[in-house]
Amino acid sequence: MQRAARQMTDAEHDHLLADDLFPEWKYIPDMDGAPFEYEQSDWGYYQGRLVAVDCAAHELFERDEMPRQLE
Repeated sequence: MQRAARQMTDAEHDHLLADDLFPEWKYIPDMDGAPFEYEQSDWGYYQGRLVAVDCAAHELFERDEMPRQLE
């Protein structure tokens, strides 16, 4: 069985938004190249660390560049 990130709870998401704890980057909504939005569905926890989760990440890679876990 493969390891997976744990889905973020509503309370965790609200806390991160309220206390401005999401990772910082130059983010412009709806702009090409913007990595992740601060939606609950785009984030989770893996081994206790906050991680971005993107089910469409395979669209960012050419087939021969794709990380093994995304194949």
